[in-house]
Amino acid sequence: MISSIPWFITRSAGITSYLLMFLIVFLGTGMTTGYIYKYINPVKAWMIHKYLSLALGVTLLTHMSSLLFDKFINFGFFGNGAGGDETMRDQRDWNAHVCT
Repeated sequence: MISSIPWFITRSAGITSYLLMFLIVFLGTGMTTGYIYKYINPVKAWMIHKYLSLALGVTLLTHMSSLLFDKFINFGFFGNGAGGDETMRDQRDWNAHVCT
């Protein structure tokens, strides 16, 4: 279970980043068209947009840094990245274990 913690952190930070990005784009589009100002004060809308962007930055940094500790993907600064023979061998082993 301990070895799967980086896997969960990486995936949850990635999904959270994606959702925050969607909210930022949605709110930004609403601010550009002025439609969102019917429901939220303009200053409050800009502040929400700003802090959602900061939260996106934090979750992206968490996502990228947790990839270094994820043993499943075997990612490193100078290593074999997200591909290579060793990663493919691990994937085949995992598929053989799950599919049998």
